[in-house]
Amino acid sequence: MVKVLADVMHKVYDEKTILLVEKITGEEEVPENVQAIVVLNPTDYPDVLAHVSVRARNLKVLLAINFDEATCAKLLATKGTYLNLRIEG
Repeated sequence: MVKVLADVMHKVYDEKTILLVEKITGEEEVPENVQAIVVLNPTDYPDVLAHVSVRARNLKVLLAINFDEATCAKLLATKGTYLNLRIEG
């Protein structure tokens, strides 16, 4: 779990990583080797035209906002494990 994406935006992850993030301002870069960014705060998320949104799209990185508290809790419980995310809908 990352409190603020800006704190890790210049980090290089050793393995493919899914970031669970509490806050994104929209000005951040996508960290290297990140495959997905999931925002767990449905009241504070970037616009689709924000810098981070455009960068994620161009890098083919999933940027998702999770609006369901139960799903947020399940995702937080997976910290440190391997995940396979599938987009439906």
